[in-house]
Amino acid sequence: RNQTERKGGLMRPVTLLRVTKLGWANYWRNRGLSISASLILMLTLVIVLFFFIVNTILGATSAKIRDKFDMNIRFEDQVAEEQILELQKLLATRPETREVHYVGKDEARERFQNIPGVSDRTKQLITPESNPLRRSLEVKAGSPTDLEKIDQLLHTAPWSEIVYSNSYAVNKSTIQKLSRFERGVTTAGIILSIIFITISMIVVMNTIRLAIFARREEIEIMRLVGANNIFIRIPFIIEAILYGVVAAALSLGAVWLIIKNFGGLLKPYLGEINVDLLELFKNQLPIMIGIVLILGCGLAVFASLLSIQRYLKH
Repeated sequence: RNQTERKGGLMRPVTLLRVTKLGWANYWRNRGLSISASLILMLTLVIVLFFFIVNTILGATSAKIRDKFDMNIRFEDQVAEEQILELQKLLATRPETREVHYVGKDEARERFQNIPGVSDRTKQLITPESNPLRRSLEVKAGSPTDLEKIDQLLHTAPWSEIVYSNSYAVNKSTIQKLSRFERGVTTAGIILSIIFITISMIVVMNTIRLAIFARREEIEIMRLVGANNIFIRIPFIIEAILYGVVAAALSLGAVWLIIKNFGGLLKPYLGEINVDLLELFKNQLPIMIGIVLILGCGLAVFASLLSIQRYLKH
């Protein structure tokens, strides 16, 4: 049977079950090294999970900022209404714009009358005959950075001659800070992930090498009785998969415990971004399970194959 497997390169179910049991036995026999490898992998997966959660929160933050920092364009009183409507039509066709609403003097006065905290005496000063409130366009952009493109358009002729002011200048610094923060978090997450992925691969490779060294006589005997390279590789691959599965379970448990015990401390820093981290964890759990299983098992198996290949060449 071994000769048939060696020639065909395929395994029967019974043989596959046997090498799977051998892989589990090897994992348990060297459980000290196995747990160490799983813990290092776990740290990598925890970093990746927090990177995923932070980006999800940043996505919600960006949406809130986008809705809050819409642009309000006010016009000179002498500007013809046709020019304002022409600009409205132009902005509505641009890809950066989600919605454009024209606010005439009557609507501006109506809104002013409904502002809480303004005295009735002040409200009575604004009448249809004497209305100093300016006409405006309220622009909702696709993203905070799109407001800059609209602002650039407003500074070109003929629009620069009819625009009295727009709100982008007030919110510009906040929008830029948000963009820099998002880029910084993304860069930091990628760098940390690469560092821990590299460390994990080195640890798993060394763990597999130690396991190979400890069982080198056993492997030689397997070769002598006709075992092919696939038969030799599979137990180590199973062992590596177990590293990844254990690391995935530990990382999910660790992130859940951290969020449960310390997630409340982040609420003051989230401000208006009302994000329930435990609810977010539950909602994103299927995606996170897929991420940690694929990444954990993939890294461990890849590192294992590198170590085994180097040994089999020699």
